[in-house]
Amino acid sequence: MVASSVLPAIALVLGVAQAIYPDNHWEKSVEITKENADAFVKEHVDAGRTVIIRAISQVGNGDCNRQAPAWNKVIEDWASNDDVIFGDSLLKKSPVVEIHGVKQRLGSKGWPTIRYFNKETGYGGEPYPFKTRMAPWKELGPEFSYLHDFVEEVVNSRSMFKEFVAMCDQSKTDQDCKDAQEKFNLKFGASPEDLKKQLTRLQKTMEEGDAPVRPEALEWVLERIAQLSEKSEL
Repeated sequence: MVASSVLPAIALVLGVAQAIYPDNHWEKSVEITKENADAFVKEHVDAGRTVIIRAISQVGNGDCNRQAPAWNKVIEDWASNDDVIFGDSLLKKSPVVEIHGVKQRLGSKGWPTIRYFNKETGYGGEPYPFKTRMAPWKELGPEFSYLHDFVEEVVNSRSMFKEFVAMCDQSKTDQDCKDAQEKFNLKFGASPEDLKKQLTRLQKTMEEGDAPVRPEALEWVLERIAQLSEKSEL
């Protein structure tokens, strides 16, 4: 029989675990371990997705607990989107300190640590780009929209890029390509930095041969960068 003094402690641990991982969490996120990390990242990056992984030190970590609602919300919101996939890494259970030979620097700025992986970052990934000097749990937590905005940027930019390539490949008409350019311009035309990212994607697509993009499409993006560069410093 369990001592009555132990029951509250057990209930507390179970409550914390449930707060970190909702009941249906593992239907929408993959548990990342030393055994599956490299294969998981490679499979989805090769498929053109962005992989976003949150690493926590242990279930009882207070900072990770405070940040958890925001993480669970973005997973819920984007679970059905094929351009992004999520993973959770619990270091105390299986310390994933390297992925494809790249040290993940987990906890170097505090907890939790969020990293993302796609064709631009390579298999080793990059850390979430912090926007403030707040602690990670604070900036990435439910009080602010930074995490939501980051995932939205990743998902929308990739989705728009795929649409652009699909509408402006060598099998489409000139009008299709013009329509794609207009949509692309509306979404990414305000910032030279955004256009640079899209240019990188276009160049890699052409190099890899996944979808042959018309040369004029690439020239158009270069022209847009030049135009915006005249008005603002790169």
